[in-house]
Amino acid sequence: MALGGQLVAVAAGGAAGAMARFILQSVGGLQAAPMAVLLANVLGSGLAGAALQLSSTAGQATWLGGVGYPLFVTGFCGAFTTMSAMTIHTRDITIAQGSAAGIGYAVISVVLSIVGLLIGAWLTR
Repeated sequence: MALGGQLVAVAAGGAAGAMARFILQSVGGLQAAPMAVLLANVLGSGLAGAALQLSSTAGQATWLGGVGYPLFVTGFCGAFTTMSAMTIHTRDITIAQGSAAGIGYAVISVVLSIVGLLIGAWLTR
C-alpha cells in the first residue's frame, strides 16, 4: 500500500480512536476520567495485542498486512490509548531480549513519561 493510503488509514483510525476515548472519558465525568484512561490503556493495549497475535497466527496475508495495521493498530489503538505502542514494544523487546529487558523498557517508559509530565508542568509555572 502506498504511503498516501497508509496516512489516510492512520488518520481515519486515529479519529475513531480519539472519539472513542473521548466518549469513554465523558461518560463518567471528570472524577471518573483517571479510571476511564486506565480502562482505555488496558483495553487499547489488549486490542493491539490481540490484533498482533491474530496476525502472527494467521500469517502476513491477513488484513494487518495491508490497510489494517495502520488503520487499527497505529491509528485506532494509538489514539485510543497512549500505552498501546509502548506495550507492543515491551512485548517485542521481551521476545527478542528476554524478560528483564522488557520489564526494564516498560518501567523506564512509565517513569520517563511521569518525569516528562512533571518537567512540562514545572516549565509552564
